[in-house]
Amino acid sequence: MSDYSTLRVPPTLASSIEAFIKDFYKTSDTEHPHEAYAERFSPDATLIMGPSEVKGRKAIVEERGRMWAGTSGRAHFPRQVYHDPSTNELMLFGEVDRIARDSGAVTKGISWGARMVFDAQSVQEGKPLLAFYQVWLTPK
Repeated sequence: MSDYSTLRVPPTLASSIEAFIKDFYKTSDTEHPHEAYAERFSPDATLIMGPSEVKGRKAIVEERGRMWAGTSGRAHFPRQVYHDPSTNELMLFGEVDRIARDSGAVTKGISWGARMVFDAQSVQEGKPLLAFYQVWLTPK
């Protein structure tokens, strides 16, 4: 289960974005349905996970299926959000714990960083959607 007790956000961050971040990682840590994860993205959004880059919700659903293929559980622990209030862009860092599907082995404290760019219109409407999301992981 994700933990937000140590999440630090700048005072300039809109409450709708903070709520989005918490919901996004909660959804990310739930294996099914993959469509619920993809609904956090604009229809033509770009998702980059390491060497893999996909565009559009359908491709995001497919990529998410591949991401969960070797994983039976995970928990994100976002720690810090960096935000320039003149943009719809964030940088985040945290850790994630992962359980391997085949062996049940648990890997704790995998460091990650992420860049989130929000669709401007969705932010103005108070229902933020990601236009771009990129993740960097430090494997253990």
